Amino acid sequence: MKKFVILLVLTVVAISSSGISVVGQQGNPQVVKRTEKMKQKVAKFGTGDEAKVQVLLFDGARYSGSISEANEKTFTVKDSTGKATTANYSDVKTLDGFGKKLSTKSKYVWAGVLAGVAAAVAIFAYAVFHRE
Repeated sequence: MKKFVILLVLTVVAISSSGISVVGQQGNPQVVKRTEKMKQKVAKFGTGDEAKVQVLLFDGARYSGSISEANEKTFTVKDSTGKATTANYSDVKTLDGFGKKLSTKSKYVWAGVLAGVAAAVAIFAYAVFHRE
């Protein structure tokens, strides 16, 4: 029984340590996913004067301006004074656009809110004007 317990503990340790090394070699999946998401966002905005963004990095730094260039690992934001700042995709906490039109999801949300308000006003008006 003692040999079985020792063998079981050694097996669990061996499996655990091998799993950690595999994850370490592949990189943190959350970081990889977030980095890819930021690359997609930058690609969606594009580059040029119309690609206005606000960037918040994990170290607390904030940048606003337009994306002047983007490559595989970094992108550059140029502010209104012409100062260019390069950021790694993996360092970006949030990336938001400004000066853009509403997204489709936002349009649906606002349409739902307006429809709800209109329905409430209609019910209230009906109740007020049809008292007996």
